[in-house]
Amino acid sequence: MKNFLLNSTLTCILVCSINFINAQQTVNIATVTGQPVTVNITTQPITQNKCLGSSVTFSVATSGTATISYQWKKGGVVISGATSNSFTKSGLTLADEGVYTCEVTNLCRSVLSNNAELKVLQLSADAGTDTRICNGQGTTLSASAGSNHPAESGNYSYSWSPTAGLSSSNIYNPNAAPTVTTDYTIQTTDQIGCTATDAVNVLVQNVFQNEEICLVTVDTSVWKNKIMWEGTPDAGTAKYWIYREVVTNVYNWIGEVLYGDPTFFVDVASNPESHSDRYKITVIDTCNNESDRSPYHNTMNLVVSVFGSTMGLVWTPYQTQDLSYTPDQYFIYKGTTPQTMTLLTTVTGSQNTYNDVNVFDLQYYMIGAHRDCNTDPAYSNKRDNGLVGVEALSLTGTILIAPNPMTNTATMTIPNFNNSKTIEPLQIIDITGKVVKSISISNVKAEIVIERGDMKPGVYFVELKTDRTYRGKLIIE
Repeated sequence: MKNFLLNSTLTCILVCSINFINAQQTVNIATVTGQPVTVNITTQPITQNKCLGSSVTFSVATSGTATISYQWKKGGVVISGATSNSFTKSGLTLADEGVYTCEVTNLCRSVLSNNAELKVLQLSADAGTDTRICNGQGTTLSASAGSNHPAESGNYSYSWSPTAGLSSSNIYNPNAAPTVTTDYTIQTTDQIGCTATDAVNVLVQNVFQNEEICLVTVDTSVWKNKIMWEGTPDAGTAKYWIYREVVTNVYNWIGEVLYGDPTFFVDVASNPESHSDRYKITVIDTCNNESDRSPYHNTMNLVVSVFGSTMGLVWTPYQTQDLSYTPDQYFIYKGTTPQTMTLLTTVTGSQNTYNDVNVFDLQYYMIGAHRDCNTDPAYSNKRDNGLVGVEALSLTGTILIAPNPMTNTATMTIPNFNNSKTIEPLQIIDITGKVVKSISISNVKAEIVIERGDMKPGVYFVELKTDRTYRGKLIIE
C-alpha cells in the first residue's frame, strides 16, 4: 500500500489508497467519497448611499461545502456580532461611513469580499431670513439646500407649507403675501430621498394699537405742557403723533416724535397758567399706517384764592379717559420763587383742595402726582398768591414778569424796589449767556414794559442792576 497526495492545489488535502495487481505485487487504492468543495462568493456586497438616520443592509451569496461562516468588517476591523451572510445597521450616523467587507470561511479556505463603501448623506436646508411686511404687501422667500456629498445628492426639490399666500409651493423662491403672520417651512429633498427642513417667519405688520400716554405734566424749565409715554420696542413704530383737544372731543395734530428719540413732547403753544388741556397720541408704523388714538390724559390746573392770610388751593384732578390712572396722593409744593418750590405737604388722591394758613408774603404753589412708569412726575401749572406785604423782603432781587410766556409785550414788576441814582441798562440774556437786548432806563418804576421786537421764541433771563441785582426768567412764544 502506498499513500498519495491529491489535489494539493485545492487547499483540501485528500489521502488516497490504491489497490492493483502488477507483476505479482498488490497495491490497495482508497477512493475519496463526498469530496469537500472550496467556498466562493457568488454575489458581492454593493456600495450604497444612505440618508442620515436611515438603515443599510450589506449581504453576500456563497457556494461551497458547509459549514460556511461569515465575519463582517468595517475598515478592516471586525464588527462584533456581524456573523451572518447579511449585515444591517439602523439609525445611521456620519460615523458609520466607511468601507465594509465580509470574510467567508469553510473547511477548505477563507475568502474576502469586494469592498462596499457606505456614504451617509446629511442634508441641510435654509429657509432664509425672518422678515416683516406691511399688510397687503408681499416678499420673496429664498430657500437653499446643501449636502455633505453633493454629487450623490444631485438636484434638490422643494416643498413649502403652509401654502396660503404663496405664489408656488414647490420652488425655492416663491412670493409670499400672507394676510396674517405666518411661519413657512421648507422641506428639501435630494435625488436619493434624503430630506431637511427649516422655517422662516413672515411677520405681517399691523400698526401697534396699545401705545398709551404715561403722564402729562408742566415742564418746569419752560412752564409748558409736556406729554410723556414709554415707547413700546419692536412694534414696527416709525414715529408718534401728538394731539390736543381744541373743541370738545375734537383733537388737532400738534407735532410728532420719531421712534428712537426721547419719548416726550413739549407743547410750546400751551398755556398751562390759564387752563388745563387734554392730549392723545397715536403710532405711525413703518408702513405709514396710523393707530387709533390713545385715551386722553387731562392736565391739572391750579387756582389760588386769597382769604386774608389763608391761601385756598383748588386744582382740577388728574384725569384719564379709560381710568387707567388715578393718583393716590397729590403733592403740594410751595416756594418764594418758581425755582425754589419744595414739598409742603400731601393730600389723598380723593382731595383736590388745600388751605395754606398764616401766609403774609408772596408764595408760589404747584401740585404734583407720581405714577410708576419711566417718566417724570406730573406737575400742574405754577400759581402765586399775589401778596406783596411788609414781610415780603425775601422777594427783594426778584423780577416778576406777566404775561409769561409773552407774545408781543410783557410787564416787569419789581417788588419792594429800592430806587438808586445809578441804574445800568436792563439786559435780556439767552440761555447761552449772550445778551440779546439791552434797554437803557433813566428812572425805574415799579413796572417796566418790554417789547419783544426781533427776539426769537425761547427762554431768556432778565437782569437789572442798580443798588443790587434784580433777576427774572422770560419765556417768549
